[in-house]
Amino acid sequence: MPITPVFLAGSLAVTTGGLFRLYCSSTLGKQWSFPLSIRKEHRLVTSGPYSIVRHPSYTGYLLQYVGIIAVYVSKGSWMRECGILHMPVVKVVAGSCFFLLTAFVGAVIQRPAVEDKMLQRVMGDEWMDWAKRVKYRLIPGIY
Repeated sequence: MPITPVFLAGSLAVTTGGLFRLYCSSTLGKQWSFPLSIRKEHRLVTSGPYSIVRHPSYTGYLLQYVGIIAVYVSKGSWMRECGILHMPVVKVVAGSCFFLLTAFVGAVIQRPAVEDKMLQRVMGDEWMDWAKRVKYRLIPGIY
């Protein structure tokens, strides 16, 4: 089965998004956590990817999501070409995975607003100044 341009682009998106998320978490250092939290020693990180958008790790996740969809469901993908999607149980599993990934995208789009409110409350003017400089949450020029 030949490797298609869509597969390559999707693989690149997944890899780039993942590496970008690692870069974001290393920029945050000990302040990174999955559950929303503010620590005693918390400081506002405004350098690196946080000088471009306020929540760049989520941008990386969205890039990974687009890549995963491209890799798995594009014409020429293994899942479409081998016929496994014709099996009812696989259709259910694949549909469930797609639903969960898509639901998580919804959370990824909504969570930055919650984080912004929390950071604004704790960091005050420092956050306001940063938000004026870095206007977008996820995608420069769009959102």
